[in-house]
Amino acid sequence: LRMVLTFFVLWLLTIPYLQVAGGLLLIPIAIHLIAPGDENPHVKSADNLWSAVKTIILADFLMSIDNILSVAGAANGDFLLVVFGLMVSIPIIVMGSQLIGKVLDKFPFLMYAGAAMISWTSGTMFLHDKALGPVILSAAGGWITWALPGFLAIFVCVVGYMLEKRKSRKYIGRFQFVQQVRSAPTRRATG
Repeated sequence: LRMVLTFFVLWLLTIPYLQVAGGLLLIPIAIHLIAPGDENPHVKSADNLWSAVKTIILADFLMSIDNILSVAGAANGDFLLVVFGLMVSIPIIVMGSQLIGKVLDKFPFLMYAGAAMISWTSGTMFLHDKALGPVILSAAGGWITWALPGFLAIFVCVVGYMLEKRKSRKYIGRFQFVQQVRSAPTRRATG
């Protein structure tokens, strides 16, 4: 499914302004890598086999979007590079997800590096867009080829850091409130 979807996305990225759209989609994905949102999915259990298969395919599609956009965007239209990227990334994701999770827990700065790479790819997608890329390059000059992706990488890391800290402060505040309520002396009604 991912291979077919990636080749479809690769073809779509040749359409003007769609690389810009793909680049824009990568920015919140990169931020979400650093500061995940509140995961509260409302998934109903399937009544039959066909319904379960549809749910699995939809979930795989939605979870593959970041991988597909990143590989297709980084390959810049090179078919062989896309095939190589998928052949490397899919086995890593499928077989090494637990190991990757443990490594990321131990070395959280790697999430920032991954988010920076995804947002760098986002910036290069803006510049490689058939319609907008030449306009940006002619207006800003050659320095923009590293400045725009670099700015997006820094921007995503800063925003992700701020969101992560805000979320941890909210969690600590809720935890302290619960501890205060539990440790507060209770009044018993006398009478």
